[in-house]
Amino acid sequence: MKEYSVKNNNRLNIVTVFREPVERCISSFFQSYGSDFIDFGHVSGIEETVLYNYNFNQLKELFLMEISGKKLRGYDESVDILFNELEINWREEIVNSQQYFKIIEKPCFKIYFIKFDRLINAFDENCFTTYK
Repeated sequence: MKEYSVKNNNRLNIVTVFREPVERCISSFFQSYGSDFIDFGHVSGIEETVLYNYNFNQLKELFLMEISGKKLRGYDESVDILFNELEINWREEIVNSQQYFKIIEKPCFKIYFIKFDRLINAFDENCFTTYK
């Protein structure tokens, strides 16, 4: 980022959104053991998926095992990678607070960091059909 800032004589502006970590992990769990297994050809139909064949307690144990071992697909998202590189603890910055929007400024960059659920809920459904 410093190289970009020097070369362009300007800070890099980044806009990123994120989902709450628990919500994202639950969603990723169901997607990876449901539709992904079908879409990637690991099974031929829903009747062969883990979601179809496991009971609630088995699914809960599998979820907890994958979360505790950080093995769940989708555990980290691009925002994790970005903030790890910048050495910023984004969970402390915004996830653990009541904020839904945060601007983080450094000499070489400016990040606009927004909670996805708050952003998407702010849109009126009609805004997606305005332009055809």
